[in-house]
Amino acid sequence: INRFILTNEAAKAADHLTKFAKLIRIILHQSGKPLIPLEDELYCLQLYMDLEALRFEIPFRYEIICDGINTSSVMIPSLLIQPFVENAIWHGLHPKENRNGNISIDLTLHNEILHCSICDNGVGRINPTRLKEDNGIVRKSLGIELTQRRLQLFESSLKQDEAAIVINDLINEAGQSAGTCVHIKIPVKSV
Repeated sequence: INRFILTNEAAKAADHLTKFAKLIRIILHQSGKPLIPLEDELYCLQLYMDLEALRFEIPFRYEIICDGINTSSVMIPSLLIQPFVENAIWHGLHPKENRNGNISIDLTLHNEILHCSICDNGVGRINPTRLKEDNGIVRKSLGIELTQRRLQLFESSLKQDEAAIVINDLINEAGQSAGTCVHIKIPVKSV
């Protein structure tokens, strides 16, 4: 938004400022509720990814696939998916520097468990240049840690030996890092 203001692109700045304000209002509204419809969570994710894509010289692409799920009747805790999407953008795609980035969010519902996969074609976790911040300090993701704690509240719905969050490093044919795929199991309620 700041870039649009500095380059005198007032219409674009106003449009994106409106989206940003809408995103903030949605987050504030959702944060006070224990459960929200999946469609609201997905709408919030789309707004977030649209705004984040502005920071890239070549905006990344994303797709959300939820075939066969009635997103208005599936209730989930709010903002469980967003921290992983944020990590995919900031730590996976942003360091790629102007290469085409992709994020795929795939949702399936089975026995009152929402299976969510968030996959990106970024630099991956095993890239040593990605492990440190600008000041050289390795940073642990607070968003992932908080999400794990929140999911523990719902763990009774998962089998004892099931992990609620699994992170896989993607490797290409040449043995190089090709991105990251996060799998989350979210117990849901249907209305």
